[in-house]
Amino acid sequence: MNEPKKKQLARFMETKRFVVSVDHQAKRSYDTREEADAEAKRISTAYPVVAVHVTDIEQDSRNLAKLAPTPEEKRAAEAAHEAAAEAEQAKQDAG
Repeated sequence: MNEPKKKQLARFMETKRFVVSVDHQAKRSYDTREEADAEAKRISTAYPVVAVHVTDIEQDSRNLAKLAPTPEEKRAAEAAHEAAAEAEQAKQDAG
């Protein structure tokens, strides 16, 4: 099973350069990275439990699709970071 990925995938689908896979099963291929990433993020958002990857079959590389944090998640992370920094400073001031 050491065939190049493109030959493996071509057996059952018209393969374009970027292939979106869900839990190691190829679902669809795209001509551009942007299209593939958009689909991967859509799937990841709808089904956060599954692993979604984008494979570049020409470079034989695979990337796990990661969702960018929402603005609310960014604000929450920043607030948590600030609270931790303030708690650390208070600890140093008291000690």
